[in-house]
Amino acid sequence: KARYRITKLPKYLLFCYKRFKMNYWFEEKNKTIVNFPVKSLDMRDFCEPHVVTSMKSTKYDLLGNLCHDGSTRGQGNGYFAHVFLKNTGDWWHLDDLDIKSAEAQEISCTAPYIQVWECQEYGFVPGYKPEAPPPPPAIATKPTSDTGKDATAPGAAAPGPGAANGQKAVGPDSNGQAAMVIDSGLAISAP
Repeated sequence: KARYRITKLPKYLLFCYKRFKMNYWFEEKNKTIVNFPVKSLDMRDFCEPHVVTSMKSTKYDLLGNLCHDGSTRGQGNGYFAHVFLKNTGDWWHLDDLDIKSAEAQEISCTAPYIQVWECQEYGFVPGYKPEAPPPPPAIATKPTSDTGKDATAPGAAAPGPGAANGQKAVGPDSNGQAAMVIDSGLAISAP
């Protein structure tokens, strides 16, 4: 069984829970309650060892919790949110024009759809020097002409100064592992 490990933690994490699925005839909602802490969610167990030793903190606090109210997305149901105000330390429940205070215990046992988390102390430990990123792997690309057409096709113009604009490259990282980036700061590698 493949296990993914986080190779870089961002300042903010966005979690999106897959709540809806389409069966043969209609859309169904997964109403599973997710228990989670609103403070100090530790990502340590999901990170590569060098991430744990290089980061000031691997703990995150919840800032926002978006929930879907109803059975499916298309039946006129809405969304409500819980938002944490850092300057006052209070949680708020927002449902259209209905705004009221909320308790952390109420939030920690909802069925979230999207969550926003913030790192408690973002940055590297003092003295840590990140390694220089490896050079990108050499990947063959098809040359293109200034018009964006395949330069190797019959009747195509010869490649000119704009040839690089049409080139696309997708491939593994320097270690031969597939890599994907989430939220422009969270990097995950496959074994």
